[in-house]
Amino acid sequence: MEIIYISAGILCFSGFSFIVKKSQSDNCNIFALTASLYFAGFLLCIFKTIPVGSLFETPSILITLSIAAGIASVGSFLSHLASLHTGGKLALVYIISNMSTLIPIAYSMIFFNEKLSITKVAGIIMFIVFIFLLNNEMREKSV
Repeated sequence: MEIIYISAGILCFSGFSFIVKKSQSDNCNIFALTASLYFAGFLLCIFKTIPVGSLFETPSILITLSIAAGIASVGSFLSHLASLHTGGKLALVYIISNMSTLIPIAYSMIFFNEKLSITKVAGIIMFIVFIFLLNNEMREKSV
């Protein structure tokens, strides 16, 4: 059953990426598209959980954290869009948005005392080096 959920997740993510790329090529409003997709996901979640009654049995802290995560996600998206429209360095925005992958890793190390093996540390270092090398290459092409 787990493979079905993983496959469905991959298909949904691929579909979302396709829709975003298609809307960008057609010069559609990305904000409206993303907001409508977030809202559709919210409605799907509500309509899926209400009939089985699990929404009302869910601890209130979980609902609160879910709402906070949704607000943070939308806020992150809006700030990313705003940074692209301010005329600032696109390379800096690119670095910051790619570094956001490291935030959950740092969070788990600090709050959950997760230990990193040598291979995980090597992977993180290679990821950071990759981002900066890619930024340097982008900067050289723009000069």
